[in-house]
Amino acid sequence: MAAAQRKYLTDARRERIEQLLAEYHVPGAGVAVVYGDVMETEVRIAMRVNIAGEAADMSFCQGYGRARLSPDSPATSSTLFHIGSLTKAMTAAAAGKVFELPVDPKVDHPRNKVLEKLRRDRFATKIQSVLPEFALEDEYISKEATIEDALSHRTGMDGADKLYGDWMGRDPAALVRALRWSGPPTKSFRNAWQYNNVMYSVVGAVLQEATGKAWGDVLKEFLWKPLGMESTVAYSAETTEEDEARLARGYYWNDSAGEPSAEEYLEEPFLAFAGIGPAGSTVSSAGDMARWIRAMLAGARGETESLISAGLFQELATPRIFQTRDAVHSVPGQRNGFLGSKSYSLGWFDVPNAQGSRHPVVCHGGGLTGFGSMLFLLPNDDFGCVLLGNTTESSHVIGEIACLELLADRLELEGQARREFIESVQTASSDAAIASIQPTLGRIRFEDLRIDFPRPTQHQRLLEEISGTYQHPAYGSYNMTALPDSESSTKIVYGSSISEDLQKERSKSRATKGLLLVQPLGHRSWRNLLEARQCPSRKRRDW
Repeated sequence: MAAAQRKYLTDARRERIEQLLAEYHVPGAGVAVVYGDVMETEVRIAMRVNIAGEAADMSFCQGYGRARLSPDSPATSSTLFHIGSLTKAMTAAAAGKVFELPVDPKVDHPRNKVLEKLRRDRFATKIQSVLPEFALEDEYISKEATIEDALSHRTGMDGADKLYGDWMGRDPAALVRALRWSGPPTKSFRNAWQYNNVMYSVVGAVLQEATGKAWGDVLKEFLWKPLGMESTVAYSAETTEEDEARLARGYYWNDSAGEPSAEEYLEEPFLAFAGIGPAGSTVSSAGDMARWIRAMLAGARGETESLISAGLFQELATPRIFQTRDAVHSVPGQRNGFLGSKSYSLGWFDVPNAQGSRHPVVCHGGGLTGFGSMLFLLPNDDFGCVLLGNTTESSHVIGEIACLELLADRLELEGQARREFIESVQTASSDAAIASIQPTLGRIRFEDLRIDFPRPTQHQRLLEEISGTYQHPAYGSYNMTALPDSESSTKIVYGSSISEDLQKERSKSRATKGLLLVQPLGHRSWRNLLEARQCPSRKRRDW
């Protein structure tokens, strides 16, 4: 085992990951590597004997840096991190396991009819046939949308990420009921990829309807417990007292003051997911995630006794829709980059052309306030790895870099072939692209709103007319307030996705037309103030 461990998580690899932690200001990370080229026959026998995943000589896990800064706690393979959207693949897999539940013909229960539909149609099951209350503004999508559509982000609906929070409870069914008032589709049904967390809550509600159990209990019963993922829970509040001590804290690096003496890590509050849990609330460790990776790779190998069967792995990893480059990120400097588009399956991204059809890459990331994660699989090469970190964007970047370097090691790529492989998969594939986003990673940027001249009277009157408290059946209560001139010290927070040109445009609009702050009332998972401004070349009251 020691010789096998030295192949990937070597002393040199530790130095490289620690270098990335320091360079991108990430306090700590947990890393796991799983592969089957060492003593493969013996490992397969062990897995047939013990499908709980106790073949520990296949996986190696290490922690790097700090899980918490106060009190100072090192990150280990058992440190618990929020894994964010890595939850999505688990929700999809749990659905596949629920589809296999037997129907007892001797028991007359409405749940039997639901299970019969799910067993027959599986991921092609129409959501409304299980959840009659599922209704969107578009009647056609309401009737035709399937579980597959929801899991592959192709319903045409946007994310509605300002909708959910504790104000509407933790039951995903509450989100389902709110969807009919969430607005029309913003993209074409089944013809365009558009990331949507809320639709995973819809699938969570399907699991609850089919089993009579909370979605987290479904994942625990069908995935985590059989795989021996003993520390993995649906919400951080569910950790035991013992596990709570192993829970990492999330941070961001604050260097906005521009003075080295002011640079520091600031602690992020834990995100309250409420009803959006099936999309990303899971808490796990590198050690537990190694067991999840092992199960996926066993399904890819066709292991007969694997929890993830070959058939289920095929369903989960089969591409359902292209994710065009302009849907998320473009790749600077890559010739004909549109030909390298990823596709999306059920909770996974697929990169079939990265190293040819013989070495497809399956991957996903997870991100939330204070945490980021990246997981990659080489299913044809019996290899997988994951990095869990305790910052948001910067953990994504180092996770992508570290995991892709590990994949390149597994494929024995060197020189130009190695660089081209990493660049073909990487979200930001060139050194220049990495450098361009590095200064904004893991921290916030502020802009002072200093209005040096009075706002035009007509706009000021309009702001005052609009100000007040509003109620929406899906989005709840909002307070809209005109920002007075006297509040020149108000700060605006920009994420790294907001370009400098767009910042300047918004600043000019505020200076000439004023600013209307929209504050959601009641707890929201994403605690943001929104900004309403008048649309260019539209009527006076169009905002």
